[in-house]
Amino acid sequence: MSIETLLPKVQVLIRNVGKPVQLSGGQSDSDLISKEISSLVDAARTGDEDAVELLLNLSAGSRESVVASAADNALLRLYGALDTLENVRQTISAQACKLFEVSEAANKQVPDSKTSSAACSAPTFHLSVPVLYAAGQHAHKSNYPRLKNQINETLKNRCFGNPTVAKVAGETDLLTRGRFVRSEELLAATRELTALPVHGQCLELNPPADGSSFANQIQSICTEVSTQKKPRTVFLNTGDHWVTMVLVPVKVPRSNLVDAVIVDTNHEAGRDSSPVLKAVRAAFQNRFSEPVLQLGGAMQEHVPNACGPLSFALASVLDQFMAENPKADFDNLKKAIKVFVKVWNHRDPAAQDGMVTAVRGQLLATLDHSVSTN
Repeated sequence: MSIETLLPKVQVLIRNVGKPVQLSGGQSDSDLISKEISSLVDAARTGDEDAVELLLNLSAGSRESVVASAADNALLRLYGALDTLENVRQTISAQACKLFEVSEAANKQVPDSKTSSAACSAPTFHLSVPVLYAAGQHAHKSNYPRLKNQINETLKNRCFGNPTVAKVAGETDLLTRGRFVRSEELLAATRELTALPVHGQCLELNPPADGSSFANQIQSICTEVSTQKKPRTVFLNTGDHWVTMVLVPVKVPRSNLVDAVIVDTNHEAGRDSSPVLKAVRAAFQNRFSEPVLQLGGAMQEHVPNACGPLSFALASVLDQFMAENPKADFDNLKKAIKVFVKVWNHRDPAAQDGMVTAVRGQLLATLDHSVSTN
């Protein structure tokens, strides 16, 4: 679809691109924006480069713009969807690289007496962290080291304030696929999950000697779950590796029992003796109504070091499942987890890599210091 054909279809987006998140036009404008964004996404999904370019430019608008936010979220969902074609992801990331270079040139332009008024008023761009991350991955895969380093430095400034702070935090390369997702990223990204909420603290299998033991922490969480009669997701750090545990109360009057399932995305199929499984069983012994299960498997075969993104993705999927099935029991949750694992394992490596890239960008965005907290 040509740009001349697309533009008349997105007039509401263009009219509202500079407006803040709260629209004065009310629900009608909001509905039209959603409709026009959807039409662009439908075109982009087919590989339409003009639609991708429009979405990227709209997403790079004002940080407070409802249009920029909607376009950015739509791009992230499209890029990370397991059924998105790989050539569409490549188009998005390649154009994101070009937009980054244009934005760098525009944002660094210093007006002088010879600069035209048109150049002085040229728009600046604010690329979101997920878009920057996708651009950085493209630069890395395409062997553009200078561009990759530029994007990495930009991300460090955005997420840590300056490179020195990033270095002290051990974050010299935010684009490396071996980067371990920080606990604050997982917690911030899942803070709004309500149907199956995430525990407000990530647990360590081997906590510091001066802290509460792993067994005591597990027992405390299980007491809360059984008392409140509400299920909960818990992220466990087993030592540079994230594992997800879901605790479900046994809904029997005056019962303090819970059921639990551990999802490890990097364990051997059929293995029943992982350290975390042993630790959880030892911590609660007879508090479970049935033996603790471990699901997952070799889900990182094609996407190494993806435990953090997969833990976030699983928590999000299960939260949506519980929102749609509020009366689901423990067996239903186990089935939902098995479906998640099966769908993941049946996708090709490129689709898995695309989802992990999108999620890594989303998690990294929780550290963005440039986002207003007002």
